[in-house]
Amino acid sequence: MFCLILSEMHQKTKTEGEYSKITDEEYLGATKLEKAEDPEDENIGVLTKFWRSKGWLICSIIASACFGVASFFMGEVSRNGIVAKNLLSLGFMIISIIYMVIAFTLNYFNGIRIWSFRDNDCVFEDENGVKRFHWSYFIGMILSSLGNVVGTYFVAMTFQYSEQAGVNQGVMSTLFVLSAIFCAIFAYIFLNEIMGGADYVGMLFMIACAVLLSLSQVGTDEGEITGGINKERISAFIPVLAATGSSLGFGVRSVLIKYFVMKGYNVYNFAMQSLFVDGLIGTIYLIIQYITVDGLITQQILIPGVLSGLIAGFGTFLINYSISVGIAGPASAMANLAAVFQTILDYFILGQVLNLLQILGLLIGLIGAIVLAVGASIFVGMVELFKPKQD
Repeated sequence: MFCLILSEMHQKTKTEGEYSKITDEEYLGATKLEKAEDPEDENIGVLTKFWRSKGWLICSIIASACFGVASFFMGEVSRNGIVAKNLLSLGFMIISIIYMVIAFTLNYFNGIRIWSFRDNDCVFEDENGVKRFHWSYFIGMILSSLGNVVGTYFVAMTFQYSEQAGVNQGVMSTLFVLSAIFCAIFAYIFLNEIMGGADYVGMLFMIACAVLLSLSQVGTDEGEITGGINKERISAFIPVLAATGSSLGFGVRSVLIKYFVMKGYNVYNFAMQSLFVDGLIGTIYLIIQYITVDGLITQQILIPGVLSGLIAGFGTFLINYSISVGIAGPASAMANLAAVFQTILDYFILGQVLNLLQILGLLIGLIGAIVLAVGASIFVGMVELFKPKQD
């Protein structure tokens, strides 16, 4: 699938002479049918027609499953704290290297210069043929990587504290959609984007979700955490606070990606290169930990930790593809089903049973996620559905 998507992307790549900057709406909001050849073209096969019309939806569903499985693996190693985040980063670096190798290979066989402005935004040639370095792009990529570092660090903390608080980790991952709220706030401040009524409704749902999860478990029992040390159970408010910190980091990253896409940069390269920088930072820290602390990294945490990064990185690529070539709102909404996948895995494999407040919080959080993603189209569709038909 990696090769199929990349091949299709590069078939539609413009040359440097034809390249012109594109708006965020053109790049992220246009449907698959508006960007590709006509799916009814008789010269293409049945499978190609199906992929061009439904490929974005399939990818968004697979991405949500990837995020759910990755979160499940991260929950398994989260009790190890910062080590879990660094293992996740190692997976990020591996998947981003795979992406870049495939992309460069396709460029080579398609006769496209690897350092063209369209396909590598860090280095480009100006009108005089002089290679120049995009410092603004580089700084933006670093800032986006740091946002991802902060976000994934708090993801690990969220799952660690969820275990100590006795809260289902899959339900807690619903709160990661709070990043959409932070993204909307930052976009309003820095990009002059105005939120609609549906955005406020979605925000209220997400706040209600956070409140319900905070009240769902306030235990006094002892829980075993890292190193076999027993500590008093903590309030569910602590993992909620950690999830909010994660959402803040991801919100900053999303606004940066949105800003640079509006400037005409390649969303795939920007996202995957940011993952690479994140992975490089975490991997260096992981090597230092491995050298200085004996027995800190074992096979039991190494495999699920790296798998979590690989799967989450692949899901990131798929959701970026879905949003850029499909219908952006529904594609984002489908990705939010990750919490459902993780909750199911936690229930059947780990036996984590949901209480009433957690079930309500999960449902309200999912509704809020869908409202935030799809937006006003929900209400427009309802109006059209119940609108009296005119003869």
